[in-house]
Amino acid sequence: AVSFLSDFCLIAIQENNETSLLDCHPLIREYFAVQLRSFNLRGWHNGHGRLYSHLYRAAPSCTRRSRMNLLDLTLSKGVSEYPKPSLNDLVPLYQAIGHGCQAGLHQEALQKVFRDRILGASSWDGNYGGIDHGAFDLALSAMANFFQTPWQQVTQRLNKWDQNWVLSAAGWWLACRGRCSEAAVPSHSVLEFNESRKKNWTGASVAAANLSDIEVAVGNLPSAARYAEKSIAYAERAGALYFFSAGSPSIIHSHYASILFQSGLFQSGRKFEAQEHFQMAVEIQARNQIHTILRGVPGFKYNEFRLCQTELAAWRATCGGNLVLQEQLADYSSTIDEAVEHSEMTISGSEWEILHDALANLLLGCAGLYRHVLNGRRSGALSSGSEHANLAVSGLQRAQRMQHIPAGLL
Repeated sequence: AVSFLSDFCLIAIQENNETSLLDCHPLIREYFAVQLRSFNLRGWHNGHGRLYSHLYRAAPSCTRRSRMNLLDLTLSKGVSEYPKPSLNDLVPLYQAIGHGCQAGLHQEALQKVFRDRILGASSWDGNYGGIDHGAFDLALSAMANFFQTPWQQVTQRLNKWDQNWVLSAAGWWLACRGRCSEAAVPSHSVLEFNESRKKNWTGASVAAANLSDIEVAVGNLPSAARYAEKSIAYAERAGALYFFSAGSPSIIHSHYASILFQSGLFQSGRKFEAQEHFQMAVEIQARNQIHTILRGVPGFKYNEFRLCQTELAAWRATCGGNLVLQEQLADYSSTIDEAVEHSEMTISGSEWEILHDALANLLLGCAGLYRHVLNGRRSGALSSGSEHANLAVSGLQRAQRMQHIPAGLL
C-alpha cells in the first residue's frame, strides 16, 4: 500500500539509518488540516498548542535572555560583550509564533515569544527597531499571524496597545525591505492612534519619524519634512531624552536636518536651517550617558552634510578639471579629517551594530575618494577608501536595509 501511494507521489519515503520516514503530499496535509479545523476546532487548538510548547522549549538557551538584563549589561559594558544568537537559534521561536496564533494564543505568543525571547535576545534595544540580523522577511512572516488582513487589520485577540505595537513593527520592517507603499498603511494607523490618545507623544513622535523615512524613500521631500516637523514637536512635548529609540530628539533633529538639506538643493536657505538642526542634534546627543556623539544613520547624515562642499569640489575637479586653490584644499582636508575621526570613533566591530559600522565605512570610503581627487589623484587615499567602500557594501547587504544599499553601491 505504501509503495502504491508513493508511485502516485502521494507520500514520500526517506531512508535514514535503516529506518524509513514517511511524509505525505502538502495538498493532503492541507486537506486534513481543513477537515480538522472545520469539524474539531478543539483538537486543532490542542495540536497547535502542543507544537507551540515544544518549539518554545526547543529553542537554545542563548535566546532565554530578558530585555532588562540586556539593557543592564548594555549600560554597564556595551552590547559588543553580549553574545548574539544566530538566526538558526531563533528559527524554532519564529515557528512557534505561527502555531501559538493557530492555537488562539496570540497575546502570549506576542509577549512571551516575540518580545521576550526573539527581540529580547536578538535586538540591541529589545525592540523591533534594533533587529540587526537582516531577518526582516522572517519577522514579517511571523508578524502576519497577528493580522486578520495583512498590514491593515490586526487581530482583536490583542489588547489595543499591542495592536498598535504590531502595526508599528510591521510598518518599520516593511519600510526596511523597501516595501514603502505597504509600510505607509500601518504607519499611518499608528500615528492616528497615538495622536488620538493625546498623551502618548513619544509614540506619535516615533510614528511620524517612520512616516518621514518612508516619504524620503519615495522622494516626497516636502511631505517628509512635514512629518519630521511633527516628530520634533511631539518629541519635545514628550521630553523624550531617552536612549536607544528611533524617536530620540537627537535622531529626529538630524533626520529633519538631512531632509532640509536635500530639499535645500532646490530651495535656497534650507541649508542654514539644516545646520541649526544638526547642531541641536549634536548638543542633545552630547548629554547622552552612553554615546556622546551621533552614530549610525544620524552620524552618517551629519558627516555627509559636513562633507557636502567637499564632495561638490571633488565633482567639479573630476568633471571640469577645475583646480583647487591651496587655501581651499586646506579647508577641505580639515573637514575630511574631522568626518573621518568622527566615523572611526563610531565603528565597534560588534555583530549588534552591523548597520552602524557599514554606514561609518561608507562615509570613510567617500572621504578617501574625495581626498584622492582633491589631491590631484596623487595620494594613496583611494586604496583605503576602496577597502572601506567594500566593507560598507558587505555590511549593508548583511543588514538588509534596502534604503541604504544603493548609496553603498554607488
